[in-house]
Amino acid sequence: VHIPPSATPSTVKLHIQWTNASGLTTETVQWDVDWRSVANDEVIDATTTPSVTADTVSDTWIAQGDLHTATLTLTTGSNIVADDLLEIKISRDVVNDNMTGDARLVRAIFEITS
Repeated sequence: VHIPPSATPSTVKLHIQWTNASGLTTETVQWDVDWRSVANDEVIDATTTPSVTADTVSDTWIAQGDLHTATLTLTTGSNIVADDLLEIKISRDVVNDNMTGDARLVRAIFEITS
């Protein structure tokens, strides 16, 4: 994600939208989000762990095939700099959730509030 040159982030949120084929209302999915802001002349390398910090968000299953939205505020959003590239890695943390079915990431929506 390109951070607009005019951005002065005070709050940075990521809305994770997902669905699945089966589950129970007592089950949750946990998403781990690793990210970093990359400036001019910094290495872009997919093998490098992008984490400035790892953020997590859990969401409870609602219904089969429904769109679910989990929102998290990046804990060190002040590290996001105008005109940088934001690298984001989203993964499901199956060790810390209890959903028995597969979770399918539909999309991620990035929101900057100045």
